[in-house]
Amino acid sequence: MTTVGELVDKGDIPEERKDSVKTILHDLGYAASRAVGKAFLKITEKHMTDAGMCIADANAILAEVESLQGRISTEDEAGPSKKPRTGHISENPLTEQSELLVNQYLFKPLPDSFLPSTGSQVLQWLFDFTKMKVPVTPLFYQQMLTLQGPQQCLIPVLVAASAVTTFTDLLQTVPRLPFNSEQNTTVYVCGFIERCWQTLATYSPTNLQYDLMFNKTSQLSNVSSHSIAHKLRPDTMLVAENCTLMLGEDKHIDLAAAYADLSRKRVDLSGMHYGPVKFMLGYAAAGTTVQWCFLPDHADQPVQVMGDRLDVRSAKGRMSFLLSLVQAYRLLAVMSAAVPPLPGRWPLYSEIERENSILLMEGTTVLKQIKNFKKYEDRQMTCLAAIKRAYAAAGRAADEAQRTGNPQYLVTCISPPRLVKNRFEVRTLPCGYASHVFSEQDLHAVASACCKAAQVLHTNKLVHRDFRLPNVVQLARQQYMVIDLESVANVRAKRLPENFQNVLKTCNAEALDADGRFTPLSDMYSIGVLLREAHVGVGSQAVTFIHKLMGKELTAEAALTWLQHEWSP
Repeated sequence: MTTVGELVDKGDIPEERKDSVKTILHDLGYAASRAVGKAFLKITEKHMTDAGMCIADANAILAEVESLQGRISTEDEAGPSKKPRTGHISENPLTEQSELLVNQYLFKPLPDSFLPSTGSQVLQWLFDFTKMKVPVTPLFYQQMLTLQGPQQCLIPVLVAASAVTTFTDLLQTVPRLPFNSEQNTTVYVCGFIERCWQTLATYSPTNLQYDLMFNKTSQLSNVSSHSIAHKLRPDTMLVAENCTLMLGEDKHIDLAAAYADLSRKRVDLSGMHYGPVKFMLGYAAAGTTVQWCFLPDHADQPVQVMGDRLDVRSAKGRMSFLLSLVQAYRLLAVMSAAVPPLPGRWPLYSEIERENSILLMEGTTVLKQIKNFKKYEDRQMTCLAAIKRAYAAAGRAADEAQRTGNPQYLVTCISPPRLVKNRFEVRTLPCGYASHVFSEQDLHAVASACCKAAQVLHTNKLVHRDFRLPNVVQLARQQYMVIDLESVANVRAKRLPENFQNVLKTCNAEALDADGRFTPLSDMYSIGVLLREAHVGVGSQAVTFIHKLMGKELTAEAALTWLQHEWSP
Protein backbone atom coordinates (compact mmCIF):
# COMPACT_ATOMS: atom_id res chain seq x y z
CA MET A 1 0.00 0.00 0.00
CA THR A 2 1.38 3.39 -0.95
CA THR A 3 2.08 5.62 2.07
CA VAL A 4 2.30 9.40 2.36
CA GLY A 5 6.11 9.09 2.71
CA GLU A 6 6.37 7.08 -0.50
CA LEU A 7 4.28 9.65 -2.33
CA VAL A 8 6.65 12.36 -1.09
CA ASP A 9 9.65 10.34 -2.30
CA LYS A 10 8.01 9.93 -5.72
CA GLY A 11 7.26 13.64 -5.88
CA ASP A 12 3.53 13.25 -5.96
CA ILE A 13 3.15 15.20 -2.71
CA PRO A 14 5.58 18.02 -1.86
CA GLU A 15 7.65 17.50 1.30
CA GLU A 16 6.27 20.67 2.89
CA ARG A 17 2.73 19.33 2.56
CA LYS A 18 3.35 15.88 4.04
CA ASP A 19 2.32 16.68 7.60
CA SER A 20 -0.59 18.77 6.41
CA VAL A 21 -1.92 15.88 4.29
CA LYS A 22 -1.74 13.51 7.24
CA THR A 23 -3.47 16.02 9.50
CA ILE A 24 -6.23 16.67 6.98
CA LEU A 25 -6.94 12.97 6.51
CA HIS A 26 -6.97 12.44 10.25
CA ASP A 27 -9.24 15.43 10.86
CA LEU A 28 -11.67 14.05 8.32
CA GLY A 29 -11.99 11.02 10.55
CA TYR A 30 -9.95 8.75 8.32
CA ALA A 31 -6.37 8.15 9.39
CA ALA A 32 -4.07 7.36 6.45
CA SER A 33 -3.76 3.77 7.60
CA ARG A 34 -7.55 3.18 7.45
CA ALA A 35 -9.67 2.14 4.49
CA VAL A 36 -10.89 5.50 3.18
CA GLY A 37 -7.53 7.13 3.82
CA LYS A 38 -5.88 4.43 1.74
CA ALA A 39 -8.46 4.88 -1.00
CA PHE A 40 -7.79 8.61 -1.15
CA LEU A 41 -4.03 8.12 -1.34
CA LYS A 42 -4.43 5.52 -4.08
CA ILE A 43 -6.11 8.14 -6.24
CA THR A 44 -2.71 9.83 -6.57
CA GLU A 45 -1.00 6.74 -7.96
CA LYS A 46 0.02 7.07 -11.59
CA HIS A 47 -1.79 3.95 -12.75
CA MET A 48 -5.13 5.66 -11.93
CA THR A 49 -4.61 8.36 -14.56
CA ASP A 50 -6.22 6.16 -17.23
CA ALA A 51 -9.44 6.24 -15.21
CA GLY A 52 -9.55 10.01 -15.52
CA MET A 53 -7.87 11.14 -12.26
CA CYS A 54 -4.49 12.73 -12.78
CA ILE A 55 -1.95 13.62 -10.08
CA ALA A 56 -2.72 17.31 -10.49
CA ASP A 57 -6.42 16.63 -9.89
CA ALA A 58 -5.64 14.68 -6.74
CA ASN A 59 -3.34 17.41 -5.42
CA ALA A 60 -5.96 20.02 -6.28
CA ILE A 61 -8.45 18.14 -4.13
CA LEU A 62 -5.94 18.10 -1.29
CA ALA A 63 -5.29 21.80 -1.74
CA GLU A 64 -9.01 22.55 -1.65
CA VAL A 65 -9.46 20.58 1.57
CA GLU A 66 -6.31 22.21 2.97
CA SER A 67 -7.66 25.70 2.32
CA LEU A 68 -10.95 24.63 3.81
CA GLN A 69 -9.18 23.65 7.00
CA GLY A 70 -7.41 26.98 7.03
CA ARG A 71 -10.73 28.84 6.84
CA ILE A 72 -12.09 26.70 9.66
CA SER A 73 -9.14 27.57 11.89
CA THR A 74 -9.64 31.28 11.20
CA GLU A 75 -13.37 31.03 11.95
CA ASP A 76 -12.73 29.09 15.15
CA GLU A 77 -10.42 31.86 16.38
CA ALA A 78 -12.96 34.54 15.48
CA GLY A 79 -15.84 32.71 17.11
CA PRO A 80 -18.84 30.76 15.81
CA SER A 81 -19.48 31.24 12.11
CA LYS A 82 -22.86 31.78 10.52
CA LYS A 83 -24.55 28.92 8.73
CA PRO A 84 -23.30 28.87 5.11
CA ARG A 85 -25.55 29.59 2.18
CA THR A 86 -27.23 26.62 0.56
CA GLY A 87 -24.83 24.72 -1.67
CA HIS A 88 -21.61 25.93 0.00
CA ILE A 89 -19.91 23.32 2.13
CA SER A 90 -17.78 25.47 4.42
CA GLU A 91 -18.36 24.10 7.90
CA ASN A 92 -16.00 21.92 9.89
CA PRO A 93 -15.61 18.54 8.14
CA LEU A 94 -16.19 16.80 11.45
CA THR A 95 -19.73 18.23 11.70
CA GLU A 96 -22.78 16.82 9.91
CA GLN A 97 -22.81 17.95 6.27
CA SER A 98 -25.71 15.87 4.92
CA GLU A 99 -28.14 18.75 4.49
CA LEU A 100 -25.74 20.74 2.35
CA LEU A 101 -24.65 17.74 0.31
CA VAL A 102 -28.21 16.60 -0.47
CA ASN A 103 -29.27 20.10 -1.43
CA GLN A 104 -26.21 20.80 -3.56
CA TYR A 105 -25.87 17.55 -5.45
CA LEU A 106 -29.34 15.93 -5.60
CA PHE A 107 -31.97 18.67 -5.49
CA LYS A 108 -31.93 20.62 -8.74
CA PRO A 109 -34.51 23.43 -9.15
CA LEU A 110 -38.08 22.38 -9.91
CA PRO A 111 -39.72 23.63 -13.11
CA ASP A 112 -42.20 26.48 -12.71
CA SER A 113 -45.76 25.38 -11.81
CA PHE A 114 -44.56 21.78 -11.68
CA LEU A 115 -47.38 19.23 -11.40
CA PRO A 116 -47.34 16.58 -14.15
CA SER A 117 -50.59 14.95 -15.18
CA THR A 118 -49.61 12.36 -17.80
CA GLY A 119 -47.47 9.25 -17.73
CA SER A 120 -44.97 10.71 -20.22
CA GLN A 121 -44.50 13.82 -18.06
CA VAL A 122 -43.93 11.76 -14.91
CA LEU A 123 -41.52 9.47 -16.78
CA GLN A 124 -39.50 12.42 -18.02
CA TRP A 125 -39.18 13.76 -14.48
CA LEU A 126 -38.35 10.44 -12.78
CA PHE A 127 -35.46 9.61 -15.08
CA ASP A 128 -34.01 13.06 -15.70
CA PHE A 129 -30.76 12.72 -13.74
CA THR A 130 -29.14 15.78 -15.33
CA LYS A 131 -26.92 17.64 -12.85
CA MET A 132 -27.62 15.05 -10.15
CA LYS A 133 -24.72 13.52 -8.24
CA VAL A 134 -24.94 11.02 -5.39
CA PRO A 135 -22.38 11.88 -2.68
CA VAL A 136 -20.49 8.70 -1.73
CA THR A 137 -17.26 7.72 0.03
CA PRO A 138 -14.01 7.93 -1.95
CA LEU A 139 -13.45 4.19 -1.57
CA PHE A 140 -16.75 3.34 -3.24
CA TYR A 141 -16.17 5.97 -5.90
CA GLN A 142 -12.82 4.39 -6.70
CA GLN A 143 -14.45 0.97 -7.04
CA MET A 144 -17.00 2.40 -9.47
CA LEU A 145 -14.29 3.87 -11.72
CA THR A 146 -13.80 0.47 -13.30
CA LEU A 147 -17.46 0.39 -14.45
CA GLN A 148 -19.02 2.16 -17.38
CA GLY A 149 -21.87 4.51 -16.52
CA PRO A 150 -22.61 4.49 -12.79
CA GLN A 151 -19.63 6.65 -11.76
CA GLN A 152 -20.92 9.51 -13.89
CA CYS A 153 -23.67 10.13 -11.30
CA LEU A 154 -21.34 9.86 -8.29
CA ILE A 155 -19.19 12.35 -6.47
CA PRO A 156 -16.62 11.40 -3.80
CA VAL A 157 -17.03 13.31 -0.56
CA LEU A 158 -14.49 13.65 2.23
CA VAL A 159 -16.67 15.20 4.91
CA ALA A 160 -18.63 13.67 7.76
CA ALA A 161 -22.17 12.99 6.55
CA SER A 162 -24.61 10.25 7.46
CA ALA A 163 -26.32 10.72 4.08
CA VAL A 164 -23.05 9.73 2.38
CA THR A 165 -22.88 6.59 4.50
CA THR A 166 -26.49 5.67 3.70
CA PHE A 167 -26.23 6.30 -0.04
CA THR A 168 -22.93 4.42 -0.27
CA ASP A 169 -24.37 1.46 1.59
CA LEU A 170 -27.48 1.35 -0.62
CA LEU A 171 -25.43 1.49 -3.79
CA GLN A 172 -22.68 -0.95 -2.88
CA THR A 173 -24.80 -3.62 -1.18
CA VAL A 174 -25.76 -6.36 -3.61
CA PRO A 175 -29.05 -8.04 -2.59
CA ARG A 176 -28.17 -11.29 -0.85
CA LEU A 177 -31.61 -12.44 0.24
CA PRO A 178 -32.63 -15.79 -1.24
CA PHE A 179 -35.64 -14.08 -2.89
CA ASN A 180 -37.54 -17.32 -2.64
CA SER A 181 -40.78 -15.62 -1.62
CA GLU A 182 -42.82 -12.48 -2.15
CA GLN A 183 -41.90 -11.46 1.40
CA ASN A 184 -38.20 -11.30 0.47
CA THR A 185 -38.96 -8.93 -2.40
CA THR A 186 -40.92 -6.67 -0.06
CA VAL A 187 -38.18 -6.68 2.57
CA TYR A 188 -35.50 -5.56 0.14
CA VAL A 189 -37.45 -3.09 -2.03
CA CYS A 190 -39.30 -1.44 0.83
CA GLY A 191 -36.14 -1.32 2.93
CA PHE A 192 -34.30 0.44 0.08
CA ILE A 193 -37.12 2.95 -0.36
CA GLU A 194 -37.48 3.62 3.35
CA ARG A 195 -33.77 4.23 3.97
CA CYS A 196 -33.49 6.56 0.98
CA TRP A 197 -36.58 8.59 1.85
CA GLN A 198 -35.82 8.77 5.56
CA THR A 199 -32.49 10.34 4.64
CA LEU A 200 -34.20 12.84 2.31
CA ALA A 201 -36.87 13.60 4.92
CA THR A 202 -34.15 14.34 7.46
CA TYR A 203 -31.75 16.37 5.35
CA SER A 204 -33.45 17.66 2.21
CA PRO A 205 -35.04 21.11 1.80
CA THR A 206 -38.30 19.42 0.74
CA ASN A 207 -40.79 19.05 3.57
CA LEU A 208 -42.73 15.85 2.83
CA GLN A 209 -44.57 14.49 5.86
CA TYR A 210 -45.47 10.94 4.88
CA ASP A 211 -46.33 7.48 6.17
CA LEU A 212 -44.94 4.50 4.30
CA MET A 213 -47.15 1.49 5.03
CA PHE A 214 -46.37 -2.13 4.27
CA ASN A 215 -49.25 -4.57 4.07
CA LYS A 216 -47.06 -7.61 4.69
CA THR A 217 -46.14 -6.41 8.17
CA SER A 218 -49.48 -4.96 9.24
CA GLN A 219 -50.91 -6.44 12.40
CA LEU A 220 -54.69 -6.35 12.38
CA SER A 221 -56.96 -7.17 15.25
CA ASN A 222 -59.17 -9.87 13.75
CA VAL A 223 -59.12 -12.53 11.08
CA SER A 224 -61.86 -10.95 8.99
CA SER A 225 -60.13 -7.59 8.60
CA HIS A 226 -56.80 -9.30 7.92
CA SER A 227 -58.32 -11.13 4.95
CA ILE A 228 -59.67 -7.83 3.61
CA ALA A 229 -56.28 -6.16 3.88
CA HIS A 230 -54.34 -9.04 2.34
CA LYS A 231 -56.57 -9.29 -0.73
CA LEU A 232 -57.49 -5.67 -1.35
CA ARG A 233 -54.76 -3.48 0.07
CA PRO A 234 -51.54 -2.91 -1.90
CA ASP A 235 -48.29 -4.30 -0.54
CA THR A 236 -46.95 -0.76 -0.12
CA MET A 237 -48.73 2.59 0.29
CA LEU A 238 -47.39 6.08 0.75
CA VAL A 239 -49.78 8.48 2.45
CA ALA A 240 -49.25 12.24 2.78
CA GLU A 241 -51.81 14.83 3.86
CA ASN A 242 -54.15 11.89 4.63
CA CYS A 243 -54.11 11.08 0.91
CA THR A 244 -52.69 7.91 -0.68
CA LEU A 245 -50.24 9.00 -3.38
CA MET A 246 -48.24 5.85 -4.18
CA LEU A 247 -48.97 2.12 -4.42
CA GLY A 248 -46.55 -0.78 -4.79
CA GLU A 249 -46.99 -4.48 -5.50
CA ASP A 250 -44.35 -7.15 -4.85
CA LYS A 251 -44.10 -10.68 -6.22
CA HIS A 252 -41.63 -13.52 -5.97
CA ILE A 253 -40.48 -13.75 -9.60
CA ASP A 254 -43.49 -12.83 -11.76
CA LEU A 255 -43.41 -9.13 -12.65
CA ALA A 256 -46.52 -9.55 -14.82
CA ALA A 257 -48.42 -10.70 -11.73
CA ALA A 258 -47.32 -7.53 -9.90
CA TYR A 259 -48.64 -5.43 -12.82
CA ALA A 260 -51.90 -7.37 -12.68
CA ASP A 261 -52.28 -6.65 -8.96
CA LEU A 262 -51.72 -2.95 -9.53
CA SER A 263 -54.32 -3.01 -12.29
CA ARG A 264 -56.88 -4.76 -10.08
CA LYS A 265 -56.35 -2.34 -7.22
CA ARG A 266 -56.48 0.91 -9.16
CA VAL A 267 -59.65 2.90 -8.55
CA ASP A 268 -61.29 6.13 -9.60
CA LEU A 269 -59.64 8.98 -7.73
CA SER A 270 -62.14 11.32 -6.12
CA GLY A 271 -61.82 14.90 -7.31
CA MET A 272 -63.06 15.91 -3.87
CA HIS A 273 -59.99 14.33 -2.28
CA TYR A 274 -57.31 14.68 -4.98
CA GLY A 275 -58.19 18.01 -6.60
CA PRO A 276 -55.67 18.81 -9.39
CA VAL A 277 -53.67 15.59 -8.80
CA LYS A 278 -54.71 13.26 -11.63
CA PHE A 279 -52.70 10.13 -10.88
CA MET A 280 -50.95 7.99 -8.32
CA LEU A 281 -47.35 6.87 -8.56
CA GLY A 282 -46.83 3.11 -8.55
CA TYR A 283 -44.21 0.43 -8.77
CA ALA A 284 -44.18 -3.30 -9.48
CA ALA A 285 -41.38 -5.48 -8.14
CA ALA A 286 -40.49 -9.14 -8.60
CA GLY A 287 -37.33 -10.58 -7.10
CA THR A 288 -34.58 -8.05 -7.84
CA THR A 289 -36.45 -6.27 -10.65
CA VAL A 290 -38.31 -2.99 -10.07
CA GLN A 291 -40.52 -1.14 -12.56
CA TRP A 292 -42.07 2.31 -12.08
CA CYS A 293 -45.74 2.68 -13.10
CA PHE A 294 -48.27 5.45 -13.66
CA LEU A 295 -51.80 4.95 -12.27
CA PRO A 296 -54.34 7.29 -13.95
CA ASP A 297 -57.22 8.81 -11.99
CA HIS A 298 -59.84 6.65 -13.75
CA ALA A 299 -59.98 2.90 -13.12
CA ASP A 300 -60.97 2.18 -16.73
CA GLN A 301 -57.61 3.54 -17.94
CA PRO A 302 -54.70 1.07 -18.01
CA VAL A 303 -51.67 1.18 -15.75
CA GLN A 304 -48.74 2.64 -17.72
CA VAL A 305 -45.20 1.26 -17.43
CA MET A 306 -42.57 3.99 -17.08
CA GLY A 307 -38.95 3.59 -18.10
CA ASP A 308 -36.73 0.52 -18.12
CA ARG A 309 -36.90 -2.33 -15.67
CA LEU A 310 -34.30 -1.74 -12.97
CA ASP A 311 -32.29 -4.79 -11.89
CA VAL A 312 -30.98 -3.97 -8.42
CA ARG A 313 -28.40 -6.75 -8.63
CA SER A 314 -26.32 -4.43 -10.82
CA ALA A 315 -24.64 -1.23 -9.68
CA LYS A 316 -26.26 0.60 -12.59
CA GLY A 317 -29.71 -0.68 -11.58
CA ARG A 318 -29.26 0.39 -7.96
CA MET A 319 -27.98 3.78 -9.08
CA SER A 320 -31.00 4.38 -11.34
CA PHE A 321 -33.35 3.18 -8.61
CA LEU A 322 -31.80 5.53 -6.03
CA LEU A 323 -31.84 8.57 -8.31
CA SER A 324 -35.41 7.87 -9.44
CA LEU A 325 -36.42 7.57 -5.76
CA VAL A 326 -35.00 11.05 -5.14
CA GLN A 327 -37.06 12.37 -8.06
CA ALA A 328 -40.13 10.43 -6.87
CA TYR A 329 -39.75 11.90 -3.37
CA ARG A 330 -39.78 15.42 -4.77
CA LEU A 331 -42.73 14.62 -7.04
CA LEU A 332 -44.71 13.20 -4.11
CA ALA A 333 -43.99 16.37 -2.14
CA VAL A 334 -45.48 18.44 -4.98
CA MET A 335 -48.52 16.16 -5.14
CA SER A 336 -49.11 16.33 -1.37
CA ALA A 337 -48.98 20.13 -1.49
CA ALA A 338 -51.52 20.18 -4.34
CA VAL A 339 -54.27 17.98 -2.87
CA PRO A 340 -57.12 19.90 -1.19
CA PRO A 341 -56.60 20.41 2.57
CA LEU A 342 -59.14 18.04 4.13
CA PRO A 343 -58.11 17.24 7.73
CA GLY A 344 -60.83 14.59 8.07
CA ARG A 345 -59.91 12.68 4.92
CA TRP A 346 -59.43 8.91 5.15
CA PRO A 347 -56.61 7.75 2.85
CA LEU A 348 -57.34 5.42 -0.04
CA TYR A 349 -57.09 1.77 1.08
CA SER A 350 -56.88 2.77 4.72
CA GLU A 351 -58.88 0.69 7.16
CA ILE A 352 -61.24 2.10 9.77
CA GLU A 353 -62.15 -0.37 12.46
CA ARG A 354 -65.48 0.40 14.09
CA GLU A 355 -67.15 -1.46 16.91
CA ASN A 356 -69.15 -3.79 14.68
CA SER A 357 -67.53 -3.42 11.27
CA ILE A 358 -64.45 -2.59 9.25
CA LEU A 359 -64.35 -0.02 6.45
CA LEU A 360 -61.88 -0.04 3.58
CA MET A 361 -61.49 3.19 1.60
CA GLU A 362 -61.57 2.47 -2.15
CA GLY A 363 -61.30 5.86 -3.78
CA THR A 364 -64.83 7.02 -4.60
CA THR A 365 -66.37 4.06 -2.72
CA VAL A 366 -66.14 2.42 0.70
CA LEU A 367 -66.22 -1.33 1.29
CA LYS A 368 -68.02 -2.14 4.53
CA GLN A 369 -67.98 -5.60 6.08
CA ILE A 370 -69.53 -7.03 9.23
CA LYS A 371 -68.38 -10.47 10.26
CA ASN A 372 -70.79 -12.95 11.86
CA PHE A 373 -73.79 -11.01 10.62
CA LYS A 374 -76.35 -13.36 12.19
CA LYS A 375 -75.00 -12.49 15.62
CA TYR A 376 -75.01 -8.81 14.65
CA GLU A 377 -78.68 -9.02 13.58
CA ASP A 378 -79.72 -10.56 16.89
CA ARG A 379 -77.69 -8.17 19.01
CA GLN A 380 -78.70 -5.01 17.13
CA MET A 381 -82.31 -6.07 16.67
CA THR A 382 -82.28 -5.49 12.92
CA CYS A 383 -82.37 -7.65 9.79
CA LEU A 384 -80.87 -7.81 6.30
CA ALA A 385 -84.25 -7.07 4.68
CA ALA A 386 -84.58 -3.75 6.55
CA ILE A 387 -81.03 -2.74 5.62
CA LYS A 388 -81.69 -3.54 1.95
CA ARG A 389 -84.87 -1.44 2.03
CA ALA A 390 -82.93 1.45 3.55
CA TYR A 391 -80.30 1.39 0.80
CA ALA A 392 -82.97 1.09 -1.88
CA ALA A 393 -84.77 4.15 -0.49
CA ALA A 394 -81.46 6.02 -0.26
CA GLY A 395 -80.76 5.23 -3.90
CA ARG A 396 -84.09 6.68 -5.01
CA ALA A 397 -83.43 9.80 -2.91
CA ALA A 398 -79.98 10.22 -4.50
CA ASP A 399 -81.47 9.93 -7.99
CA GLU A 400 -84.05 12.59 -7.14
CA ALA A 401 -81.38 14.89 -5.70
CA GLN A 402 -79.31 14.52 -8.84
CA ARG A 403 -82.33 15.15 -11.06
CA THR A 404 -83.16 18.38 -9.22
CA GLY A 405 -79.54 19.53 -8.95
CA ASN A 406 -79.34 19.20 -5.16
CA PRO A 407 -76.49 17.68 -3.12
CA GLN A 408 -76.73 14.09 -1.90
CA TYR A 409 -77.60 13.76 1.79
CA LEU A 410 -77.94 9.99 2.30
CA VAL A 411 -75.34 7.34 1.50
CA THR A 412 -76.07 4.91 -1.36
CA CYS A 413 -74.59 1.63 -2.55
CA ILE A 414 -73.33 0.32 -5.89
CA SER A 415 -75.28 -2.93 -5.55
CA PRO A 416 -77.60 -4.27 -2.84
CA PRO A 417 -75.96 -5.49 0.40
CA ARG A 418 -75.17 -9.19 0.41
CA LEU A 419 -74.06 -11.98 2.70
CA VAL A 420 -70.89 -13.94 1.93
CA LYS A 421 -70.65 -16.91 4.29
CA ASN A 422 -72.41 -14.97 7.05
CA ARG A 423 -70.29 -11.88 6.40
CA PHE A 424 -72.25 -8.76 5.49
CA GLU A 425 -70.76 -6.75 2.64
CA VAL A 426 -71.74 -3.54 0.87
CA ARG A 427 -69.92 -0.96 -1.25
CA THR A 428 -71.16 2.54 -0.55
CA LEU A 429 -70.61 5.89 -2.20
CA PRO A 430 -69.61 8.65 -2.30
CA CYS A 431 -66.59 8.58 -0.01
CA GLY A 432 -66.74 11.70 2.16
CA TYR A 433 -64.52 12.85 5.00
CA ALA A 434 -64.97 13.46 8.70
CA SER A 435 -67.35 16.35 9.37
CA HIS A 436 -66.15 19.69 10.64
CA VAL A 437 -68.78 21.99 12.14
CA PHE A 438 -67.43 25.44 12.94
CA SER A 439 -70.34 27.82 12.45
CA GLU A 440 -74.10 28.10 12.75
CA GLN A 441 -74.27 27.81 8.95
CA ASP A 442 -72.44 24.49 9.16
CA LEU A 443 -74.79 23.30 11.89
CA HIS A 444 -77.83 24.27 9.81
CA ALA A 445 -76.45 22.23 6.88
CA VAL A 446 -75.91 19.20 9.17
CA ALA A 447 -79.46 19.52 10.53
CA SER A 448 -80.85 19.72 7.00
CA ALA A 449 -79.01 16.56 5.86
CA CYS A 450 -80.09 14.62 8.96
CA CYS A 451 -83.75 15.66 8.71
CA LYS A 452 -83.89 14.86 4.98
CA ALA A 453 -82.34 11.43 5.65
CA ALA A 454 -84.81 10.84 8.49
CA GLN A 455 -87.74 11.80 6.24
CA VAL A 456 -86.67 9.26 3.59
CA LEU A 457 -86.29 6.47 6.13
CA HIS A 458 -89.46 7.28 8.06
CA THR A 459 -91.49 7.40 4.84
CA ASN A 460 -90.29 3.84 4.22
CA LYS A 461 -91.26 2.69 7.74
CA LEU A 462 -87.66 2.62 8.95
CA VAL A 463 -85.72 4.34 11.75
CA HIS A 464 -82.00 5.08 11.63
CA ARG A 465 -81.34 4.73 15.39
CA ASP A 466 -77.78 6.13 15.28
CA PHE A 467 -77.80 9.81 14.36
CA ARG A 468 -74.40 10.96 15.62
CA LEU A 469 -71.82 13.35 14.16
CA PRO A 470 -69.41 10.45 13.31
CA ASN A 471 -72.22 9.09 11.12
CA VAL A 472 -72.47 12.35 9.20
CA VAL A 473 -69.63 12.81 6.68
CA GLN A 474 -68.77 15.94 4.75
CA LEU A 475 -68.81 16.11 0.95
CA ALA A 476 -67.95 19.76 0.42
CA ARG A 477 -68.27 23.09 2.21
CA GLN A 478 -71.60 22.98 4.09
CA GLN A 479 -72.61 19.74 2.32
CA TYR A 480 -73.10 16.72 4.57
CA MET A 481 -74.32 13.15 4.16
CA VAL A 482 -75.74 10.60 6.62
CA ILE A 483 -74.12 7.12 6.60
CA ASP A 484 -74.26 3.84 8.55
CA LEU A 485 -77.57 2.41 7.35
CA GLU A 486 -76.67 -0.91 8.98
CA SER A 487 -78.16 0.46 12.19
CA VAL A 488 -81.69 0.78 10.75
CA ALA A 489 -84.72 -1.17 12.00
CA ASN A 490 -88.38 -1.40 11.13
CA VAL A 491 -90.60 1.23 12.71
CA ARG A 492 -92.76 -1.49 14.20
CA ALA A 493 -89.80 -3.15 15.86
CA LYS A 494 -90.48 -4.77 19.21
CA ARG A 495 -89.90 -3.10 22.53
CA LEU A 496 -86.22 -2.68 23.39
CA PRO A 497 -84.91 -4.72 26.34
CA GLU A 498 -84.10 -3.07 29.64
CA ASN A 499 -80.41 -3.23 28.80
CA PHE A 500 -81.07 -1.50 25.45
CA GLN A 501 -77.96 0.67 25.86
CA ASN A 502 -75.91 -2.43 25.19
CA VAL A 503 -77.56 -2.40 21.77
CA LEU A 504 -77.88 1.35 21.08
CA LYS A 505 -74.95 2.69 23.05
CA THR A 506 -75.64 6.36 22.29
CA CYS A 507 -79.36 6.14 23.05
CA ASN A 508 -80.93 7.10 26.37
CA ALA A 509 -84.36 6.46 27.89
CA GLU A 510 -85.68 9.90 26.87
CA ALA A 511 -85.39 8.92 23.21
CA LEU A 512 -87.86 6.03 23.53
CA ASP A 513 -91.64 6.24 23.65
CA ALA A 514 -93.75 5.31 26.66
CA ASP A 515 -93.71 1.64 25.59
CA GLY A 516 -89.92 1.51 25.33
CA ARG A 517 -89.86 1.53 21.53
CA PHE A 518 -87.55 3.43 19.25
CA THR A 519 -89.82 5.48 16.98
CA PRO A 520 -89.35 8.09 14.24
CA LEU A 521 -89.58 10.78 16.94
CA SER A 522 -86.71 8.98 18.70
CA ASP A 523 -84.62 9.69 15.60
CA MET A 524 -85.60 13.37 15.77
CA TYR A 525 -84.63 13.44 19.45
CA SER A 526 -81.24 11.97 18.52
CA ILE A 527 -80.74 14.67 15.86
CA GLY A 528 -81.42 17.29 18.51
CA VAL A 529 -78.78 15.74 20.78
CA LEU A 530 -76.32 15.68 17.84
CA LEU A 531 -76.86 19.40 17.16
CA ARG A 532 -76.62 20.33 20.85
CA GLU A 533 -73.39 18.40 21.32
CA ALA A 534 -71.73 20.04 18.31
CA HIS A 535 -70.95 22.91 20.72
CA VAL A 536 -71.34 25.66 18.13
CA GLY A 537 -72.50 29.11 19.16
CA VAL A 538 -75.98 29.63 17.70
CA GLY A 539 -78.82 32.11 17.85
CA SER A 540 -82.21 31.81 19.54
CA GLN A 541 -83.88 30.25 16.47
CA ALA A 542 -81.43 27.33 16.50
CA VAL A 543 -81.80 26.91 20.24
CA THR A 544 -85.59 26.72 19.87
CA PHE A 545 -85.27 24.23 17.01
CA ILE A 546 -83.00 21.94 19.05
CA HIS A 547 -85.36 22.22 22.03
CA LYS A 548 -88.34 21.19 19.87
CA LEU A 549 -86.44 18.19 18.47
CA MET A 550 -85.47 16.97 21.92
CA GLY A 551 -89.04 17.54 23.06
CA LYS A 552 -90.24 15.28 20.23
CA GLU A 553 -92.42 18.07 18.88
CA LEU A 554 -91.24 17.88 15.27
CA THR A 555 -91.53 15.10 12.72
CA ALA A 556 -88.90 14.99 9.98
CA GLU A 557 -91.25 16.80 7.58
CA ALA A 558 -92.11 19.48 10.15
CA ALA A 559 -88.42 19.90 11.01
CA LEU A 560 -87.55 20.55 7.36
CA THR A 561 -90.28 23.20 7.20
CA TRP A 562 -88.88 24.76 10.35
CA LEU A 563 -85.37 24.81 8.87
CA GLN A 564 -86.65 26.49 5.73
CA HIS A 565 -88.82 29.17 7.32
CA GLU A 566 -87.91 29.63 10.99
CA TRP A 567 -84.16 29.02 11.33
CA SER A 568 -82.19 30.92 8.72
CA PRO A 569 -78.60 31.54 9.93
